[in-house]
Amino acid sequence: MKSPGLNFLRPLFFALILAGMPLMAKAANLPLDLSKGNIVINTAAGNYTVGDGAATLFNTVADNLVISSSETGATANTIAVTGSTPVNIVLSGVNIDVSATSYACAFDMTGATVSLTIAGTNTLKSGYGRAGLQVPGNATLTIDATANTAGVLTATGGFYGAGIGGGDNAGGNITINGGTVNAQGGFQAAGIGGGRNGGGGNITINSGTVNAQGSTEGAGIGGGYNASGQNTTINGGAVNAQGGLYAAGIGGGTGNDTGRSAKNNACGAGSAIVISAGTVKATGGINEWAVFGTGGGAGIGSGGNCGVTGNITLTGNAAVEAIGGAGGGAGIGTGGNDGSNWQAGRIVITGKVISTGTPVANEVKAIGSGDYGEYGQGSAIGFGGINEGSADAGEGKPIPHETTVTYHTVTVSSGKGGAITTFPVNNNPVQVPSGANQTFKITPDAGYKIVSVTVDGVNAGAVTSWTLPNITDNTRTITATFAAVALSNPL
Repeated sequence: MKSPGLNFLRPLFFALILAGMPLMAKAANLPLDLSKGNIVINTAAGNYTVGDGAATLFNTVADNLVISSSETGATANTIAVTGSTPVNIVLSGVNIDVSATSYACAFDMTGATVSLTIAGTNTLKSGYGRAGLQVPGNATLTIDATANTAGVLTATGGFYGAGIGGGDNAGGNITINGGTVNAQGGFQAAGIGGGRNGGGGNITINSGTVNAQGSTEGAGIGGGYNASGQNTTINGGAVNAQGGLYAAGIGGGTGNDTGRSAKNNACGAGSAIVISAGTVKATGGINEWAVFGTGGGAGIGSGGNCGVTGNITLTGNAAVEAIGGAGGGAGIGTGGNDGSNWQAGRIVITGKVISTGTPVANEVKAIGSGDYGEYGQGSAIGFGGINEGSADAGEGKPIPHETTVTYHTVTVSSGKGGAITTFPVNNNPVQVPSGANQTFKITPDAGYKIVSVTVDGVNAGAVTSWTLPNITDNTRTITATFAAVALSNPL
């Protein structure tokens, strides 16, 4: 007698389809071994290759590409992601070192949208002209950590390359939601943000531990040399940002007289910086040679040789310490400069301002640098100290700060099968401090998948997270659509 096998389930399967009941499809974790060769992920084609192997198809929406290495020690094999279709990647104990090879990039995601989960300890070191984890202006990166591991990522840029961000160019859209992230910029590049001559991009830190170190003339978080740091928001976590010589801790890289004149005096400025929660320490880089014609960087604001600062908002429950770099750096404001063409944005501090001790929640400690070399005292909150060669030589002028902040509403809508929530705190309706970035999590219900996410009228794809930068009015929108998932292998 012939066995009925599983044929008896067919009527049940078709009955469920006719009834319109969604059937769940399980996402797969696909292992990729970096020791086998370079990994290239083509999201447009929905495939990946490892070394000389054939292209392997995967589901860009549901699958997680888990990259690890079966060999011990560092490898010269690299990771590259191409195409704008969002992709989910897990780094699990990866150690890449191509620092000795010019223009070699450990992990290059130029033009890509990547949700990156870090598991275990991971190290990325790139060569001349490349960021450790390259996220230029046309790329979007979201970093998370697995729930059951500490998750550490250390990224070091080559000469002119950021630790995470631009490689000799501007940084892109970078959101950190967890784990421990250590970023070291190469010469004239930021720890997180722009490479040489590159602006910082859109940077949001929601949670985790972040240590960002700029190299000479690059901000800890923000712009590289001769470039501004804009649209930086910190909503939580523990953040330590150290500017390289002459650059801001959070904000702009070192300014340049020629560049400032050509670009409305804004090169090296720090603006649209919003800190609403977490513990933050930002230290400006010093004027190492004391009499060199570039001042120290602000703790939060602009780099040396730039008398321009934009809007800076410190609000909520944040504990903030901002220390200007020796050579005229203000605690919050501008770096040491020549005192000409000063421009000041709006500085809002809702917490208590202190000058000694360790700040706690809802406190801001702001310290301007003392007289150093040819620069006068930098303001605690205001302009940096002035070069003695200027007619206005001396101390920097304070900038009065406000104590109230304007909030804006983002319109959020989602169809059946899922939800959009703000991260790290779910606020409904969505109220965002003026100038801040806001991260949204897009989560499908069981049995559903994300079809598309539309941001300000533009389709961003089937992303699971998105950060809206620099919200300054009530016109911003984010919408998600979902669809039931069909069984991929029917009986």
